[in-house]
Amino acid sequence: MAALKTPAMSVNGRCLVLSMNLLNWGVYGAVGAEKVARVCDVVASQRPHVLCLSEIGPGDAIEQLTRPLAQAGVVYNAVSIGYPNQREIRNVVLVRDDVEVLEPQLKVPQEIEVEPIDLDTFQMGGMKLRLSREPLAVLVRVEGHVLAIGFFHPKSKFPEDIRTGKYPKDVPNQTYFGICKMISSLRNFGQCLLARKWVDCFWELNPLKPSWGIAPEALRFVLVGDWNSNPQEEQRLALRGYADAGLSTETLMRDDIGTGSTDLAAICTIPWNGWPNSFDAILVDQKLGEVTEARIFPIEVVDLFGYPDPERDKLENDVLDHRPVGLYLK
Repeated sequence: MAALKTPAMSVNGRCLVLSMNLLNWGVYGAVGAEKVARVCDVVASQRPHVLCLSEIGPGDAIEQLTRPLAQAGVVYNAVSIGYPNQREIRNVVLVRDDVEVLEPQLKVPQEIEVEPIDLDTFQMGGMKLRLSREPLAVLVRVEGHVLAIGFFHPKSKFPEDIRTGKYPKDVPNQTYFGICKMISSLRNFGQCLLARKWVDCFWELNPLKPSWGIAPEALRFVLVGDWNSNPQEEQRLALRGYADAGLSTETLMRDDIGTGSTDLAAICTIPWNGWPNSFDAILVDQKLGEVTEARIFPIEVVDLFGYPDPERDKLENDVLDHRPVGLYLK
C-alpha cells in the first residue's frame, strides 16, 4: 500500500477539525487499554479545536476518551451528542475548552422526498430518503474563522436484507440480492444528498442570530464524515456540488483528500476485503480551501472483512479500522 502523507504536528492551532471513526467505541463495555492509548496519542499530538467522533457507544463511552485526555492535560467537552441508532452508536462533537461555541445544535435537514417517476423503462413510486444516524452541526469560532461544521455518517452500501435488516442470506435469487444492494446504495446516496442540502439550505434552516455576532459572508462551511463512499463515486461528487448544473459556484465544496490522488491505496482510510477505500473526508467551501488542507493521519488499521461476529466483536475493542482525517491551516 502506498505511503500516506504524514501531517505536521499541530502547533498554534494548526488542526482545526479532526474526524475519527472509533469502531463501536464503548459498545462492548471498557475499551481496550491499547486502543485508548492509540486514540489519545493522535488527539493529544494534533490537539484539534473540534473533534468529530463516529461510532461512540452508550454509557460512559465518551468519558473513556475524555478522562485520559484530561489526565494528560488536554481537556475536551462534548457540545453535541447524537441519539444512538439501533446498534447503540452515535456521533459526538467535542471541542477544546478554549473554543468559542456560537451554536451547539444547528438544524440539519432530515428527509428528502422524491415525487413519483414514470418513464418508459423506469417507474418508481414516491420515495423518502431519511437519515439513519443523527447528523450533528455546530457553529464555532476558531483561529479567527467562523466554521459551520456539519458532521454526517451515511449508511454503508453493505447490503441489508429488506426482510430482516441483516446481511442477506438464503436469498431466493441473484436479482433479490442485487435489489438489497441497490437499496443500500440509494440510502447512502440520499444521506449524502442531505449533507449537500444542509449547505444549500443553511440559511433557511438556520436564520442568522444577532447573538452569533457575525455577518453571513463571514461563515465558512465544513462537511465532515465517514461517507461510506469513495471519491470517484457519484455521492462524493454530489457532496462537492455540480458546477455543470448552472448553479451558484459559491457553495461548491473542495474535497482535498478525494482529489489528492486517483490511486485509492495512496489515500486509503479504511481497507475492506483486501481493497483500500477512501471513505473519510473533510470538505470545505472555496474560500476556506484557500487557507486550509485536509490530510489523512497515518495509523495502522485492521481489515475486518470476513471475521465471524463473536471474534469481530472482541477484536473491535482493541483495534481501529479507519484512519483519522484532519483539517489543517496551511
